[in-house]
Parts: sequence; structure tokens; C-alpha cells
Amino acid sequence: MHPLLGSLAFIDQQENPLSEALICARVRVCVEPDARSGLESRRLPNHRIPGRSTDYFIGMLEFVGPSFLAPGECADATARLLVLEQDANLFKQGFRWEIHLGAGNLIGWAEYVAPLSEDAA
Repeated sequence: MHPLLGSLAFIDQQENPLSEALICARVRVCVEPDARSGLESRRLPNHRIPGRSTDYFIGMLEFVGPSFLAPGECADATARLLVLEQDANLFKQGFRWEIHLGAGNLIGWAEYVAPLSEDAA
């Protein structure tokens, strides 16, 4: 199991086998202008594929430049995301997903730009 899933150790791999994929990419992150809060770099927000009600995945966003994005701001970032293997094929140029702070608290979105080079991963 990947280290990002350490906090989810309660999952019984025998009863609930999960195949996960690590996605390392350059992304564009934007915080919605009407968001209740901003977003810190290197924080682990919840991520959700649009159109899915409860399927969240985890990942870290590290902004290139600022350490904090206020509502209405955008920045380039590197992303390290742990997604279900069956969803890994969605992550290609132009794919967007939601960023939440807590369940149901949509604060912004991220857009896949390109894979992260092997050296940067």
C-alpha cells in the first residue's frame, strides 16, 4: 500500500482489495472567487472527480511560487495524487477535478497539464 494511504490503515485489504495508482503531474489550481477559504500549498485537500457524489481521492498540491491561494487566485502546481487504478486513465491534458476542504465544501478545481518528469517525481 502506498504511504499516502497510511491514514486509511483501517481498510481491510482482504475484504476490500484496492488497486491504486500514483499520479505525479503538473497542474493548474484555482480557488473559486466565492470560496469560504483559500488553500495552502502542501496541504492534503480532498479531491473528487466531477459527477461522482462520494468518491474522493487524496493528494498533495505544491504551488509553484505562492504558499497560499486566496479566493479567486490561481497558480501552477505539482500534484501527487493517489487514485483508484481504474480512474488513472482520466488524468490527461485538460482533465479537471474538484478540490474540497472537508466533504462537500468545494473550494476550487485543478486541471491536469502534463506528467511530472521522472526527476521531479
